[in-house]
Parts: sequence; C-alpha cells; structure tokens
Amino acid sequence: MKQDIKHVDTADHSLTVLQQPQSGLVDYEAPPIRVRHDINHPFPRGTNAAHRHLRNQESAASASSKRSLINEIATKALGAPKPPKLLAPNGDQRALHPQQAFPYDYVDWASLTPDVVSEILATYRDGGVSPAKRNAVRSVIRGIATEAWMLDQMSHATLDRIKQIKAARYSYAKRAGKAHSAETIRALLDLCDQEPSARAFRDGLMISIMAAVGLRRAEAVSMQLKDIDFSNGEITVEGKGQKQRTLTLPDCVLWRLNEYLDRYRGRDAGYLFNPIWVKQKAPARDYLKKPLSLRSVNERLERLRLMLPNDLQLAPHDLRRTCATDLREAGMSMREIQVVLGHASVVTTERYVLDETKDHREKAARLQAGRFGYNP
Repeated sequence: MKQDIKHVDTADHSLTVLQQPQSGLVDYEAPPIRVRHDINHPFPRGTNAAHRHLRNQESAASASSKRSLINEIATKALGAPKPPKLLAPNGDQRALHPQQAFPYDYVDWASLTPDVVSEILATYRDGGVSPAKRNAVRSVIRGIATEAWMLDQMSHATLDRIKQIKAARYSYAKRAGKAHSAETIRALLDLCDQEPSARAFRDGLMISIMAAVGLRRAEAVSMQLKDIDFSNGEITVEGKGQKQRTLTLPDCVLWRLNEYLDRYRGRDAGYLFNPIWVKQKAPARDYLKKPLSLRSVNERLERLRLMLPNDLQLAPHDLRRTCATDLREAGMSMREIQVVLGHASVVTTERYVLDETKDHREKAARLQAGRFGYNP
C-alpha cells in the first residue's frame, strides 16, 4: 500500500506562488495563488475553505460532484498536484481511504482575488466551455470564498468583489436534452429485462422510476427504504434546497420495486440503489449503506444507449424531461407538473416540457396554409 498522506501543517514545504500553471489553462503574470507541490504536506483541512464548503453540502451526491469540479479547477486552472489514490483499508477500490488527499488540498483558497477568478472564468470561456459549466465554476468559487471569509481568511471587500463577477449569459432558446418516446423507454427497459442479473434488474427499476415520476439522478440514488411507504405505494423525495415531496408510484413501477427487493436486494434498511459488482447476485451487505454514485448512473445508461440503434442521444436528465412531456400531453396542467417535479418556478417546468409547442406550431401552419402563396 502506498504511504498514507497525512493532513498536517508544519513548515513551508515547497509553498510557492504559482507563476504559470502546469496545464497552461490560465495565463496571467503574477497570480497571488499559493500552491504546495509537496504531496506529503497539503494545507490543513480544518482551515481549508474548499474542504469546509464541501462539508457543508447537504447531500453526498452534491458533495461528490462539487469535489470533482473543485479538483478540476485546482489542477487545470491553478496547477495543483494530483496525489496518488490510496487503497481503502477493506480493499474496496471504490471507497475513499480516510487519509486520501485531493488536488484542492494543496491550494490556499484564501489567496483568491477577483482578478484571478475573472481570469479563470475567461479562460474557460476561451476554451469553449459552455456557459452553464462556467456558471457552475463561478458558483463553487463563490462558495469557497464565502467559507474563506467566515474563517477570517478573506476580507469582506474581497469577497464582495468576487461576488460581483457576473454570470455568463446564455439563451434557453436552444434547449438542452430531449424528451423521448415511450418506445425508446420501453427499448431501454427491454434491454434490462432480458439480462437475468441483479445489476440489470436494478437498472430497470431505476430507469422506470426516473421516467415515471421524474426523479433527478441525485434524488434517485439518495432514496432509502425508509422513504418508501409500501402500503400506499408512495415515496418521499428530498430535492434541491432540502425540499421534500411525496410521489405515488405507478403499479408497474411498484411491481418492479417489490420484485427487486424480494429477488435481489432484500428489505434491510439502507439505500435503495447500491453498487453491485459484475456477476454479483445482490448488493454486498456493506454496500446497503452506500448509494450508487452519479457517475455510475451515467455509465450504466450510456452502456444501454450504445446497445440501441440509430445513434440515439440519451442523458439521465432526459428521463425527467420525458416524464414532464408525457404528463403534459396527457392533459396535466403546468402547475400540476411543477408539483410533481418539485420545481420552485413554473418557468423552469415549461422548459422541461420540450415538445409542448409542436402541436401549436403545426396547427398554426395548417391555419395559414394557402393564405400567402404565390399569385402572379
């Protein structure tokens, strides 16, 4: 096993002011960002603003996705080193070692300045990164800066100037993702149903729940058995901002749920969707306390997508869009769909109903047909 990385702080230990990031992503003359390149001496986590920001996340899924983004900023934009991955004491390659360090541990986030933040965002923009991704970078940096201020490591004036940096503007005219037909969802489920394994049955249940009641990935993987009311066929979901909503499962999904529990997972307390190794007949008992990662959801859906014809484009969030569009076409109002999806604003819900205007456009074209034709 590789040597453990201790999170202690002693002397300077190769503390440098980064003049030129190793990746070359950010190009400025003298950024006042302190980065340590000795992987055995990261900054102490007790006073690490990035670590504090991650610890304050309400869900493990949110903390995991933000950690990946912060590590990307640390390595690609600030030149932080990548420490080696330590093997967990139980030998599980997917578990984190208690002493595992990350690139963000080697950055003195308190030395961020508005100029550096602006330059990081500008280089992301120049590199062709989408406005949504740049706004995510801006948001996480603002969160880190706030933690630095609360630790008395950053002045309020500096924090305020960082917060004044404007978000990237973009139009929702060309909407991301799409709603898929019932035939496409059925084809995905058929692929799962045809494979007699615990993982395939788990994937089929996950896809059916996300498409039927419009769950986000994070909501699906964070669901536990205690959140399920089997007598009424209902689930309690905690969405963004810790907002809870109760949803009723269709009978077909409820059948999949009970079959998965009885045939594979069991009904012990813990998360509903767990990691399952290849050829494993059920989730390992230790994994009942560990949710499936967001990355695993992406990988499993991508595996199924590649098995479908016609080079279909499919993202996990498309299942949520599909649910919204299906409900709208079935006659539900926007307000009703907003409640089901857990949106704070009906404006957001309207963006999810991707095919709502198709019938309107076709009707308008039929009404105008022949009215303004060529008449020499």
